Amino acid sequence: MTRLVLVVGIAFSAGAASGFPGLTKSASPSVRPAELPGYTTVSTAKTIAEPAADSTGTGATGYLGLTVEPDGAGRPVVDTIQPGSPAQVAGIRHGDLITQVGERTVSTPVSFREWIQSCAPGESVKIGLLRDGKPTTVTARLTATSRPKKLGSGPPPFLGLQLAEVKEGDGVKVQSVAKGSPAEAAKLKPGDWILRVNREEINRPGRLIDVLQGKKPGDEIIFTVVQDKKEVELKATLSAPERPQGKGGFGGGGFGGRGGGAPPSLFKEKTLKVAIIGIEFSDTRHNAKVTPEELEHLILSRGKFTGKNATGDSVAGNLNDYLHEVSAGQFQLEGGAFPWVAVDKKRGDYVQGSGTSYRTAVLTDALTKLTAGDKKDVLKDYKGIIFVYAGTRSAPNRGSVYYPHAGTIRYQGREFRYMLVPEGGSSLVALNGLVKEVGLMLGLPDLAARTENIGSEGLGPWCAMSDPNRSGKPQHYSAWCKAKLGWLKPAVIDPTVKQKLVLGPIEDSPNEC
Repeated sequence: MTRLVLVVGIAFSAGAASGFPGLTKSASPSVRPAELPGYTTVSTAKTIAEPAADSTGTGATGYLGLTVEPDGAGRPVVDTIQPGSPAQVAGIRHGDLITQVGERTVSTPVSFREWIQSCAPGESVKIGLLRDGKPTTVTARLTATSRPKKLGSGPPPFLGLQLAEVKEGDGVKVQSVAKGSPAEAAKLKPGDWILRVNREEINRPGRLIDVLQGKKPGDEIIFTVVQDKKEVELKATLSAPERPQGKGGFGGGGFGGRGGGAPPSLFKEKTLKVAIIGIEFSDTRHNAKVTPEELEHLILSRGKFTGKNATGDSVAGNLNDYLHEVSAGQFQLEGGAFPWVAVDKKRGDYVQGSGTSYRTAVLTDALTKLTAGDKKDVLKDYKGIIFVYAGTRSAPNRGSVYYPHAGTIRYQGREFRYMLVPEGGSSLVALNGLVKEVGLMLGLPDLAARTENIGSEGLGPWCAMSDPNRSGKPQHYSAWCKAKLGWLKPAVIDPTVKQKLVLGPIEDSPNEC
């Protein structure tokens, strides 16, 4: 569990007050500790032993599924509870006053969220409550925020339903239904609008993944749809997989995690060798200026990607330079870019639904083309793949095939970490369009606010794993992310001793922030 420490009497260096972290090194503190009587630096502060890091997890935060609001005294009171969430299962109710999380007393909504977000998926947490003025305790077993597919869980059941790519809103549209499928037996038809599944609202294709996660053949699914201008309820019984992996249609590998498979585990080696593979389509070719060499400059070069790129846009450095800096020189990418691979289908042919096989169909087709004939072993020395698809980003919804994401994909009996980003069309994708996805590929969690984790606020501009700066240089990953990857060894300040500290910004130190 991540230890949170409150430190009283902190003085920040001059460099830390200049704004959010960027790639440029901030100046050394203009006021030295010797000039501040009674202050100390981290190197001489009283510290305590750091808890052992989890070397096996994905770095994900736990999901409880409730929101809290302050009462008249500012204390955290339960406002809303997500149906089926750990909070509901534990018996937490609307109006409960939360007093404790584990052994820690909480007194405000902010402190409650901080303690919960320091807990890991799978952890059982005792939560102290005041209900109608009487103290009570419940135990909630936290789940993963995104509820990813588990390794070794086997292929998911077959539904035979494909969804159209639409903007997030009320319901999702059925694009096609496979013949002889459970969806056809339930009388679902192309053109239907799915409003709810198992009584839970569906407002984007990716939401269907969450609702049906963990289902098995024989399970009954209840669809509430608008069909022929009338709202009706239809029932489908999932069947065993009937399609080979990679054919889509919510079956034969249908529903899975937000990436191609289980989320990657934390990568703590010093070097990751990646293959850069550009994918173009029969109706969408890549920008001729974006050559494999240009992609290598953008991703793998060091100190050479400056000024303007091949499409004439000003650049803020390249990915390897960024990773070298944020890791304090402890990590880098290596590898190379292959010639662009042209798949036979149109770009829109892959935009039909959601789920593991659907999401990886375009990737599998590209890999099949790349390794055809005598090139079957070209990926044998690589552990990761960076896919770049031709054209601009067009997918607004999480869970859609062209939404930038990362995950794992199995091919030729091997499992690869991968990330997928757009080429950018007339303007090559910028550095700030890469840093979050490479973090996901390395096993870090998405720290932005998530719709399925109600009450989640995300880290906003304080971490590149939340909301990377939209222009210019992206900010650093947070100290927590760096510690998870082994790039930073934090000094845990003893909270029982009153100390006055001078702290440097995260860009300048491997043990303070």
